[in-house]
Amino acid sequence: MRTFLNIALIGAAAALVAPLGASAQTAGSLLDEARATLATMKNSAAEVRKMAEGTKDSDRIKFDCVNESYQAMEQDLQLAEATIEAAVGWGPDVADAALKSVRGTQQQFNEHRVTANRCVGLADDEGVVEVGEESTIAATDDAVTDDDEERDQPGAFDPFAAGGTTPTGSIPLTARAPAASPTK
Repeated sequence: MRTFLNIALIGAAAALVAPLGASAQTAGSLLDEARATLATMKNSAAEVRKMAEGTKDSDRIKFDCVNESYQAMEQDLQLAEATIEAAVGWGPDVADAALKSVRGTQQQFNEHRVTANRCVGLADDEGVVEVGEESTIAATDDAVTDDDEERDQPGAFDPFAAGGTTPTGSIPLTARAPAASPTK
C-alpha cells in the first residue's frame, strides 16, 4: 500500500512539473541562446584577426584600421561574456535582460565588423552576423502586460547598463562609499 502511495505521489509531481517546463523558456535556454550568439561573434572576430594579420606586412594603414576594429570587437566580446556570466544563477527575467544586452552588444560588434570590411575594401555585410529577434519569452506569451510594454520602451531600465539606476532613478547601481559615522 505504501509503495502504491509513493508511486502515485511521484506521478502527480511529474504531471505538475511537466507543464511548467513547456510553458515558457527557462533562464538556461535564454542563456544558451546568448552563448550561441557569443560563439558566432567569436568566429567573426577570429576572421577579422586573420584579416588584420593578412594586411600586417603589406599595408600598414589597412592593418591599423582593421586592428582598431578588432580591438573594439574584443572589448565587445568581453562585455558580452561578462554579461552572460553575471546572469548565471538568476531567473528568466535576468536571463532575458542578459540576452537583450548581448544582442545590443552584437549590434555594436557588427558595426566594428563593417568598419573592418571597409578598411580592406570588402562588402559591408560580409561576415556580419544577424542580430536575433526580440525576447523569445514575450513571443511565447499570449498576454502582454504593462511591465512588458514598459520594458520594451526606449530608455527602459537595463540592469546591465553601466552606472544605471533603478526604474525610479533613486538608487544608483554603482558601488558607493560607506556612510560617514555620525559620531565622528
